Amino acid sequence: KQQNELKEKQDQLATLVKQQQMLLEHSDDFTYRHDSDGNYDYVSENIEKVLGYAPEEFRHSQHVKFTNSPLNKEARAFTQRLINGEMPSANFYVEILDKKGVPRVLEIKEKPYSSDKKIDGVIGIAKDISDKFRSDEKFRILFEYSTDPHMLYNEEGILDCNDATLKN
Repeated sequence: KQQNELKEKQDQLATLVKQQQMLLEHSDDFTYRHDSDGNYDYVSENIEKVLGYAPEEFRHSQHVKFTNSPLNKEARAFTQRLINGEMPSANFYVEILDKKGVPRVLEIKEKPYSSDKKIDGVIGIAKDISDKFRSDEKFRILFEYSTDPHMLYNEEGILDCNDATLKN
């Protein structure tokens, strides 16, 4: 009887793992894991859809993939805080070069992983939001630097306005 129950549990676990793999394969996100020194020991297959790199190619590449964007300085700080045990999780953005050398903005969600009560590194999920990010950035620049007055408001009142509004 115990052997049947064990076999049933193993089958359920195998089914669950297969379902999760299917979900990840059809997602536009990729998952990864790296140690506290930033060495990747796992990158999901979806990285090829997102950045053009095969997982092994990305993991073992010696060239720096991150751009000089200020986003990356903040991202490194978040990851370090996770590794130091200062935060349970973090959400942030990075700008990274895809295989063709095109900058891509990724939304990152990371959590630390540990063994023996020592944080070994982080696991994360990355989503390419380049188009949305650049669209939002263009809007922000147009809003802030326009010489015409602009206000953002809802039914409760004014949410934001640009400097031109304040000057008029």
